[in-house]
Amino acid sequence: MQLSPEEMAGVAYFREENCISCHVIGEKGTKVGPDLTASSIHKDAKWMIQHFKRPAAMRPGSSMPPIQLSYAQLNSLAAFLLKLNMENATAA
Repeated sequence: MQLSPEEMAGVAYFREENCISCHVIGEKGTKVGPDLTASSIHKDAKWMIQHFKRPAAMRPGSSMPPIQLSYAQLNSLAAFLLKLNMENATAA
């Protein structure tokens, strides 16, 4: 899986925020939240960043806590998640 430096930074933020404790990527993770490799959940980066900042406002009923990262960090996280799909999830 070829990742840009920004996407690689997004991997680090994904790990730092322990997103895998609630989300599935490939065969790893917990199904509290949606499977992040499912293409049906992918929105654009702008939507994702707003979701990271205010999850319940973007998806009513969400139990996801707000992510306390800078805009640049959130953008990197979104870039990584937008790159994910069923084919590359294992490599991620």
